[in-house]
Amino acid sequence: HYDLRIYDDVVTRDSVNTPDQIAKTTEALDLSQNLGGGQNREWYIGTRYHYADTYRELIERGIQTRIYPATDSGTPDGSPVLLSEDEWTKKKSSMGQYVLACQMLQNPIAGSEQVFKPEWIRRIEVRPRTLNIYILCDPAHSKKATSDRTAIAVVGIDHAFNKYLLDGMCHRMNLKERWTTLKTLRQKWLRQSGVLVVKVGYERYGKDADIEHFEEMMQLENDYFPIEELAWPREGPGSKRDRVQRLQPDFENWRFFLAPSDDRVTSDQKSALARGDATLIVRPIK
Repeated sequence: HYDLRIYDDVVTRDSVNTPDQIAKTTEALDLSQNLGGGQNREWYIGTRYHYADTYRELIERGIQTRIYPATDSGTPDGSPVLLSEDEWTKKKSSMGQYVLACQMLQNPIAGSEQVFKPEWIRRIEVRPRTLNIYILCDPAHSKKATSDRTAIAVVGIDHAFNKYLLDGMCHRMNLKERWTTLKTLRQKWLRQSGVLVVKVGYERYGKDADIEHFEEMMQLENDYFPIEELAWPREGPGSKRDRVQRLQPDFENWRFFLAPSDDRVTSDQKSALARGDATLIVRPIK
């Protein structure tokens, strides 16, 4: 038994994804209370990742708190305490609102309302001359009117790791249509000038046989190419929520560009046509 117990990072990013995980963390902490001696002390060092986490339970039990946010007001717009203004600006631009709120402000509620603000949206009219292309598919397995749509995104990445949504589809498709669409998009972008590589990723759940079917079609059509399986979890790191949060810094810092929203020909596109760079013009995604 110990006179001083120091708890370091009892709560982690992976332990707050469900109410059950939070409850188990709190229970494990409670079990450790019996390790104390007669007059014992407890120190808690950690980061808050959820408004209802184990640390919230400790606060409600009356534990003495010493919470040190990175700004004087505990908000992103406050004045930094231990960082310079330049360092704080760099911190805010290098991470999403959720991570900033948790790790720098000790207040997950400050990052709980995650939105992509309209002023973050930037569109590309003429793409860079050289790109790597990634075709990513999130399939839906039914064409019923009530089912989800299959989403296929064609994303280009330049030498500076800026990202461009250049092409894609979002329709209800059966298995045959998904294969035809993937194959057609890949062939289309392989032919585009300045494209260095084209890779295909396909989200897979459970025992779905889509990729096995695609491999059979490659044999029949003598058109072979690798498809990377994207088996994302539904909770924790890599979950949909987690992936959306990781997109936020790119949008906020204007490093993710979308295709045009209409068919109007802009002055930049006219200049590209005059230079003979018609293949670099980005058109709206239908």
